[in-house]
Amino acid sequence: MRNNLNAKYLSQWNVTVNWNHLGFSCHSAGCDFGIEMLRTNNTRVAFKGSVWYEPFSFHIPLIVNGTKWPSLVYGTQLSEEFPPCCIPGLDFHALYKRLTCPRILTNATGFGHCDMLDDSFWTACHEVHICKTDGNHQTLQYATNRSLIPIQLGDLDYDIDCM
Repeated sequence: MRNNLNAKYLSQWNVTVNWNHLGFSCHSAGCDFGIEMLRTNNTRVAFKGSVWYEPFSFHIPLIVNGTKWPSLVYGTQLSEEFPPCCIPGLDFHALYKRLTCPRILTNATGFGHCDMLDDSFWTACHEVHICKTDGNHQTLQYATNRSLIPIQLGDLDYDIDCM
């Protein structure tokens, strides 16, 4: 499969993938695939790192062994407020508790679940009230404008010593 991907698809862009240094990233219910790999202790894939953007899954409480993937778990304060996009016990806090070292948890104060989306998706989320937003999408500029950093964190926890 790797050779097929390299030969058939990646070579047309002059891209070579080092399959020994894979990472994993996901957002919201899209994290369910990764949660399932953790839950079933799937060791066929050894990611060098993982970033979980507001993970949500009914399978999080079923994770027993955690993971050896270095993990950054990102959450937002407003995501658990009504209408919630992240249900307590099935969200980033719950996942962080089940991960093993090394792990980092951040929880951005004043932001909501949809506030990381591009303009059109944010507008739809905000106007339909799918999830609570900060009400001002312009504040997301902290992701591209370094002068707006630091953002206030409600939670910052980490376990990186791994001894």
